[in-house]
Amino acid sequence: MKNINIVISTLMLLTFSYNLLAENSDIHVASIKIHGNETFSTDTLLSLMEIRKPFLFWKTTYSDFKLHEDLNAITVFYRSQGFINPNITHELRFDSSDNKVHIEITIEENKRIKVSSISITNDSIFDIGIISTLNSRIGEPLIYPFVNSDARKLIDTLANTGFLKASVKPVLEIDSTSFTAAISFIITPGPCIFVNDIRIEGLSTVERTVVSRELTFKKGDTLTSRHIKESQRNLFQTRMFNFVNIFADISDSVSFLSSADTFITVVVSVDQARYFSIDAGIRYGTYERLYSSLNLSYNNLFRKGHSIGLCGLLSGFEQSIEFYYVFPWFFGIPFDLTIRPYYRRHDTLFFTIPLAYEGEFNGFSFNIGRNFDDIFLFDIAFEYENVLRISIPEVDSLTEDIPATDNRSIIINLTYDKRNNILNPVNGFLEQMTFRIGGLGGSGANRFFKITNNFHLYFKTGFFIITSGIIGGWAQVYGQSESVPVQYQFFGGGPQTVRGYPRDKLITTSSGDPSGGNVELILHFFDIQFPLFWLLYGAIFLDAGYIWSDIGSVKLSDIKFTAGPALRLNTPVGMIRIDSGFQLHRLGKKDNYQIHFGIGRPF
Repeated sequence: MKNINIVISTLMLLTFSYNLLAENSDIHVASIKIHGNETFSTDTLLSLMEIRKPFLFWKTTYSDFKLHEDLNAITVFYRSQGFINPNITHELRFDSSDNKVHIEITIEENKRIKVSSISITNDSIFDIGIISTLNSRIGEPLIYPFVNSDARKLIDTLANTGFLKASVKPVLEIDSTSFTAAISFIITPGPCIFVNDIRIEGLSTVERTVVSRELTFKKGDTLTSRHIKESQRNLFQTRMFNFVNIFADISDSVSFLSSADTFITVVVSVDQARYFSIDAGIRYGTYERLYSSLNLSYNNLFRKGHSIGLCGLLSGFEQSIEFYYVFPWFFGIPFDLTIRPYYRRHDTLFFTIPLAYEGEFNGFSFNIGRNFDDIFLFDIAFEYENVLRISIPEVDSLTEDIPATDNRSIIINLTYDKRNNILNPVNGFLEQMTFRIGGLGGSGANRFFKITNNFHLYFKTGFFIITSGIIGGWAQVYGQSESVPVQYQFFGGGPQTVRGYPRDKLITTSSGDPSGGNVELILHFFDIQFPLFWLLYGAIFLDAGYIWSDIGSVKLSDIKFTAGPALRLNTPVGMIRIDSGFQLHRLGKKDNYQIHFGIGRPF
């Protein structure tokens, strides 16, 4: 209850402070209405304006200058969409009693220009069907951004076939009587460029092969923009260079030459990074309590880009230390081999925290993987885990006593990441799937398999940032093993799963300790974030989930739902958040809520 009072007091103080500032302002916008817009929705037009309708604690101060600029933005938008002479007018109604203004905007769209023909000069170097792939279409409205994007597409197409000095000039012939437009793209291709030699600049402590093996072109190849982009991306992914620039050592005057083959020198210019680094951090979480980490690394052993490092982790219930060695381009193939010996302790430290199990483990893993295009990550690993000790607080129907035997597993990780930002995504999606098969290498090891899948979708509409997702998993023993090791079972509850329950306590033993199972389903129906003022955001969420002992006991009626409000502060160093989750099936009962405090997005 004390935590809830703190949250409510903070909200009241922030609201009072904002309203106090608002009272000292001039005129605020009470409403905005738009009439006559037949082609575009009101929301589309409002998104073009700096003046906004009021929303919760958010208010917009009115000024004639802002309104003039907004009306001009709407006019420019209509003209860019092919409307030859839109007429935008407005009316204002002031309410002096509460210092507000109501804005009404009237739009007369008038005639719209349509495309009558599309042609490409010097089209012999293009595929005959390229016109059908353009955004501009015959019979459709003339949209100026489409014309510009079509010109860029033609330039990109030429660059991807070796014409790096090509230029494309769009020309419009508009008939104001028939309201039609003829589009012509005038092409100056320049020469097709081939690689004569490769010159690498900026290396001092790195061998040339570290750079050359990441290039997607070689001597004699046609140099394309795709080759340049992929090579730059590969070099950045090595994390060995602060700056990479790849360009053809050729005079701009060559663009005026004929389309003859030209052999030139390609320059790869790099700026080497600092290869020794120390990264340390400390934070506080509801369950981790104090949480600190340390990473020491050196990323250019033997001048070949090999990496060596030491990682340490210390929190209220997890402590670990790990050494790693990364061998890039293992056996000459573009995959990295990583060797990781480790020690891990899952036990309380300094604080009394209820845990599903306590144990100590050491072991090692061999990982071979590759990050493709910063989007797709593939990783396969062999892991040996030696169980030094393990104990379970209480044995009940969901867990059985697990013998302290070792685990030898093959793990396959697949990640497809289309988020626009890793730290604070507002668009895109994330798909992660992991397969683990335990019990390899003869007798004496736990035999089980485990499959997990994590999918989250992010999108923004208006003021709102919406996240939705599903997490599922299944573990099962095979052979002579009787139960899945407790450290590989599923647990629910906490700030990243079902908010409204303490960490790992979605299912508990008879004494109230965390308990796990072999089937997991976590549903993040929605997490809707919206601005309050300055860097402060509010949010509401709806979570659900359950953990079952095995696949045969799965019943959807068991799923537990939680919901609640949240506060998020988007600071330059990351998001600070407070999520208050309430167990919906226990509303009105004691201890039916949980407050989660942490740093970073919930998922």
